Amino acid sequence: MSHGGMLGSPRRQCKSSKILYYLDDFWCGDEKDKCLQTFITFKHVCNQLNIPLSPGKLEGPTPIITFLGIELNAPHQSLSLPPEKLQQLQQELSEWDPNGKKCTKRDLLSLIGKLSFASKCIPAGRIFFRRLIDLSMKAQKLHHRLDLTIEARQDIAWWARFLPEWNGTARFIEPTWTPADSLQLFTYAAASVGCLLHG
Repeated sequence: MSHGGMLGSPRRQCKSSKILYYLDDFWCGDEKDKCLQTFITFKHVCNQLNIPLSPGKLEGPTPIITFLGIELNAPHQSLSLPPEKLQQLQQELSEWDPNGKKCTKRDLLSLIGKLSFASKCIPAGRIFFRRLIDLSMKAQKLHHRLDLTIEARQDIAWWARFLPEWNGTARFIEPTWTPADSLQLFTYAAASVGCLLHG
């Protein structure tokens, strides 16, 4: 796997569906015994197109790599915050006084943005900043101060408590879907819907 600052055409030239890109960052992935050749081919195509590669941004092939701020772990099939990002977020959470009564909208939105990003690696955390978003909407200007509710402080405390333990609980999306004919839906008198999966 590798990524670096480049342009969009190498992916088309390589004719590979195993290359992802976002703006000028590329990620190449393949089976273990083919990954090195995919990496070499990609660099060769970039050289033919006279696209300069940034040595400091090239990595791999390696089973664990950071792409767009998220650590991809192929052996564990997991997504996690890299150690430096994890440490930074832990530090910021520790600076929020559990007994604090007020904060500015700017500070709250900054925290919400970081928690939103972290929730890509900690799916269970998504429900623990919804109330923070609702609270932020009660102030119009970024410098306006907000009263931190008990619920808001509890949500921040949840993140401070579980962030290190739950980091990396997000998994790669499975390439196969459950066949429709393996699902059976039933209804009963309460007008609720149930789902039974027969494996």
